[in-house]
Amino acid sequence: MCILFVTFFILTACELEGLVTLTDSPPVNAQTPAGPAEAPPKPEPSKEPEVVLEELNCPKGARAKNSKTQKGVEQWCDRNGVQHGPYIRFYFSGQRAVKGNYSDNKPDGQWIWFHPNGQTESKGRYKLGKQVGSWSWWHDNGERAQEGEYYEARRWGLWITWYSNGQKREEGTYRNGLKDGEWYYWGRTSRLETVELWVYGKKEKVLKGVQLPPEEEVP
Repeated sequence: MCILFVTFFILTACELEGLVTLTDSPPVNAQTPAGPAEAPPKPEPSKEPEVVLEELNCPKGARAKNSKTQKGVEQWCDRNGVQHGPYIRFYFSGQRAVKGNYSDNKPDGQWIWFHPNGQTESKGRYKLGKQVGSWSWWHDNGERAQEGEYYEARRWGLWITWYSNGQKREEGTYRNGLKDGEWYYWGRTSRLETVELWVYGKKEKVLKGVQLPPEEEVP
């Protein structure tokens, strides 16, 4: 009788120990609780492309300066507070916008303007602040926009204007900055729509058709 009691006690103790052991272990299918949710990464603020400045060959006595303006980033040569020497302006995209030269604060020599897409916008020469010689303009798709001559900052001789599709739009002559002679106007389909007679800035009469509606002005 004593022997049976001891055996029962041993088995009971072993079963209890097994239960304790199982209770201390996590359930097989239990999921580890997730920690606090991580906040999504904040998007970095968009940065303007860095404008790479060019080295200016300033004349003697002048030093290179640069400044950020509403139009972009400018570089110029300063001589005692006066612009004298090369000048460059960049769009904020880093694309060059204007390149020219100053002489004692007056535009002088070759000047070139660029569209934001890099295409040349206009090109011509200054002589101490006055437009001279041949000037040309282009649309932003590369097609010619206008061509003509300046003398002492006034339009002279034959001037031609084109639509952005390459078709001719206007053709006529200037005299001392004023329209003079016959002026021809075409539609976008190359059809001659209007011919006008001008006398020293005054339109005398319409020789053919009616005046076309105005388009965007070319400087």
